[in-house]
Amino acid sequence: RARATMTPSATNNDGDEDIAVDTSSSPPPAKRARIDNEPKTQPPPPLYVARAMLKCARLGCVPCRYVVLNAAGQPPGANARPETCLRYAANAAKAPGADEKRLGLYSRMQRVLTVGDGDFSFSLALARAFGGERIVATSYESRASLERIYGPSCMETLRELEATGARVAHGVD
Repeated sequence: RARATMTPSATNNDGDEDIAVDTSSSPPPAKRARIDNEPKTQPPPPLYVARAMLKCARLGCVPCRYVVLNAAGQPPGANARPETCLRYAANAAKAPGADEKRLGLYSRMQRVLTVGDGDFSFSLALARAFGGERIVATSYESRASLERIYGPSCMETLRELEATGARVAHGVD
């Protein structure tokens, strides 16, 4: 193989630098010798993502852009919750039962079990949105330790949660 090197001192009539090729111990050079400082370019690897996700990412969807850039091996940057995806909102409007009330990933039609809710504020938010009849809220702590850890605001949250009809269980491991 020929080794191409730049010779900055040698210039031809048009002002470009010449390339000196050392062929003493190698076969004749190929049609075009690569210059040592020329970057080696390789085609990018194939990208395997759904076309709809790629289109959504091009429209500015943060969760889809994160997935596409991550699949391409690029730094993905910030991410967002999947339910903020533009396609998610469009599909939710077209879905059967689209008139049902939703809160993020949850709907009135689902039964919800919250595990280790801490001060039960998440369970209360779901119960306020959908009614508590289909919600079971649990905590690892006992009721007495919840009052000690979270204070009187947790006890008020528990009273309101139980008033919605939600079932509350303490000491669940």
